[in-house]
Amino acid sequence: MGVIASLIFWYVKSYFNPGPPTACYALPSKAGYPVISQHNIKTQDGMSLKMWRVPGDCAKPVLIMSGLECSSRDWFAGLDSEALPWLLSREGFDVWLGNNRGVFLSNTPAWNWTFIDMADFDLPAMIDAILAETRASTLRAFVGHSQGAFQGFLKFGEDDTIRRRVDHFVALSPAVFLTQQRYTWRVLSALHLDDLAVHTFLPPGSPFEVMEEMQRDLCWVKSWLFACWDAGGLAPCAPRAQPSSPRSSERGPQTRK
Repeated sequence: MGVIASLIFWYVKSYFNPGPPTACYALPSKAGYPVISQHNIKTQDGMSLKMWRVPGDCAKPVLIMSGLECSSRDWFAGLDSEALPWLLSREGFDVWLGNNRGVFLSNTPAWNWTFIDMADFDLPAMIDAILAETRASTLRAFVGHSQGAFQGFLKFGEDDTIRRRVDHFVALSPAVFLTQQRYTWRVLSALHLDDLAVHTFLPPGSPFEVMEEMQRDLCWVKSWLFACWDAGGLAPCAPRAQPSSPRSSERGPQTRK
């Protein structure tokens, strides 16, 4: 019954999109560290992506990419001065944090793209923008977590031009191989529950922000059940109390400009 109630709840919510809380857009700050700036970039297929920058030595640019359903905010959550951007900043790096299409900080029209588009369009656009701004010849490092690392493997594995623009590739918990999950999805697919989930959670054409909203609701409920941890205590974006290969067959219908 709980599952059915959740499906009904999210189906209704998919038609109401209040958007992320205001606190989600606040830039992290910490005494003694550079002020974070924001940069808007355009991809070749017309997406508008937002990047955060912790200014440092322009000769030492680093790009950090978050995982699935995460954004540049997540690199700061709950870690105070030990957050990776602050750690790299202390070492003098010019730290850039990317946001893919679909992240609430970026401007994404609707669900008409794939992970492959993130690798083919988002990643090169961010790397090119960083090198153009800093005038460095290469990135000192690309650090990708989960989906972010997956993007790196997809692009660096087949594009020599982009690969030569990155000195080091750091893959944190890369989402590359499926083991137990593949059996789960086979069962769901056989029962057509995956189709049900798609149409219930996000009817075709729904903006990605709906997903962000539903994920916050889910974590809020789970936090009251002591079933999840997050930086703010109740919701992923709540303010913290503490200051301071052959791939053509994988592609669905694509829109190219």
